[in-house]
Amino acid sequence: MKVKSKFSKDPRAYFEIGLIYSKKGEFNNAVKAYEKAIEIDDKRPEYHYALGQLILDQVLTSRKDQFGFNTDQLQSLERVLKLFTRAITLLSKTDRFPELEDALINRSTTRAVLDDFQGALDDINQALKINPENVTALTNRAKFKRMNKDLQGSIDDFKVILDKGASKDDVFPLLMSCLLEIPKPRVNEAINYINQYYTQTDIEEGRLVPSEFLAQCFIVKKDFDKAADIIGNLYKSNGRI
Repeated sequence: MKVKSKFSKDPRAYFEIGLIYSKKGEFNNAVKAYEKAIEIDDKRPEYHYALGQLILDQVLTSRKDQFGFNTDQLQSLERVLKLFTRAITLLSKTDRFPELEDALINRSTTRAVLDDFQGALDDINQALKINPENVTALTNRAKFKRMNKDLQGSIDDFKVILDKGASKDDVFPLLMSCLLEIPKPRVNEAINYINQYYTQTDIEEGRLVPSEFLAQCFIVKKDFDKAADIIGNLYKSNGRI
């Protein structure tokens, strides 16, 4: 990492270099550049945020092919938590609300990965105070409520998300898991949601998400003939038999 002498004390120069290295996928060089920017000027929230985001993305990407986190990754996540917290502290003293919102959402993700679901939920609630319409924050809040065993709160949030126009096919697996994967499945409620957000044509044409979950509902109700009809139509519509 080379910086011209006249920029050697300029934190912004190192920050811009970090951005370039990050885009090129040169993780170690990007880290060094961001660290240098922070060393020179510790009071710029974007420096802490950028380094935290870089490390978080790298850890989550490296985790895809393994079970759980190793010691180094956990230490990296703890560092990410500190970086986001510093960014949030600094941003809280400004009117840069969209950036504060993003930092809170990313810290919530970090906390959730570290199994601090209540802390993650607290961050999301703060982000939603800034922007109640943030669908990503609402989706995450629904997930964290589910993890905290607040199934009804999670269901209520998923309903709001659907009404705001979020992708039904993305939200429904999460909503259905709240209704069906519990000791006393709320099958009729699940069927009502499917009928509310999908049409009979969706089922007849073998649309995957509603058909799959409607069949699952009938299996739970022990109405195996209806379930078999839906599954058979699903396979035919998708060219599988």
